[in-house]
Parts: sequence; structure tokens; C-alpha cells
Amino acid sequence: MNLSGTLHSSIGGLVHLTYLDLSYNDLSGRIPREIRNCLKLQVLDLNNNQFEGEIPVELGDMSSLVQLLAFSNNLTGPLPRSLGNLKRLRVFRVGDNLISGSIPVEIIKGCESLEILDLVKNQLSGDIPKELGMLGKMKELLLYTNGLSGVVPKELGNYTNLEILALYQNNLVGGIPVQYSETRYFWINCFFTRMH
Repeated sequence: MNLSGTLHSSIGGLVHLTYLDLSYNDLSGRIPREIRNCLKLQVLDLNNNQFEGEIPVELGDMSSLVQLLAFSNNLTGPLPRSLGNLKRLRVFRVGDNLISGSIPVEIIKGCESLEILDLVKNQLSGDIPKELGMLGKMKELLLYTNGLSGVVPKELGNYTNLEILALYQNNLVGGIPVQYSETRYFWINCFFTRMH
């Protein structure tokens, strides 16, 4: 597809929609708040468009979401804490945007089913929350090219299913947790991270 223009608020009328893939188009403007009415939606894929503005807090009402994908857009502002309401969310990709602020602990504590967290190439700052180590199903933790600082939490060593950990191009210090004895396939990349 080669769709352009904005995503109209009438999208909220598709109350029985379970899968929406609008990726790789030229859609722009804000993500309409009315999309919250699509309560049966399990996959929302907005990857590779020109969406701008903040991620609507109303997305936290979409309790059926399993995948929330908005990689490579022009999204700004902080990550809304309301996303912590998405108990079923397994894949959250919002890398390659202009998202700022810290990583909200509320999202980590609420999204207990997360397997893939992709926040790369944004403007995130602050520490990596130790609570990330509580997400026992995590397979890919991708945080590279941000402004994250502080030490790498030892709690990240709790993962037993982790396959990819990418932290490079941040301002992190310290060492990398080594307790990955039960991980069969593990790729780690901390290049260009200031590890002392």
C-alpha cells in the first residue's frame, strides 16, 4: 500500500477489529484518540509512517492489545504510564522516534507478559529501571542509542529466556550481569556504551 494523509477518528467505529496493519505507508498527523474504542484490537501496527505527537494515553484502555508497533515515526513526548494497563502486551516497538523522558516503572510493572521491548533510537534519559528484571518472559531488550545513564541493573541477570540485549550508545557505567546460565542463545551488544 501507499496510503497518505491522516488516520481519521472514525477508525474508532471499527469496534470488532482485531488486527490493523498500516505499516510502511506515508500516514501523518496524530494517532487518533478514538482508536481506544477498538477494544478487540490485538495487533496495532503503525510502523514506518510519519505519525507525530505523543502516544495517546487512551491506548492504555485497549486491554486486548498483544502487539503495539509504531517503530520509525516522528512520535514525541514521554511514554504514557497508562500503557501499564496492557496486561496482555507481548511486543512493544516504538524505536526510531523522538520519544523523551524516562522509562516509566508503571509500564514495566503492568506489562508482565512483555517478550520484546524495543525503545531504540529515541531521546530517553534516566536510569534503566531495575524492575525490568521482573519480566520473566523477556526475549529481546533493545534500548540502544538513547541518553540512558547510571549502572546496568543487576536484576537484568534474572532473565532465563533472553536472546538479545542491546544497550550500546548510551551513557551507562559498570558491568553487565553475567547470570545467563540458562539462556541458550544470547547475543549482547554494549558497544559504544561507556562501561567502566
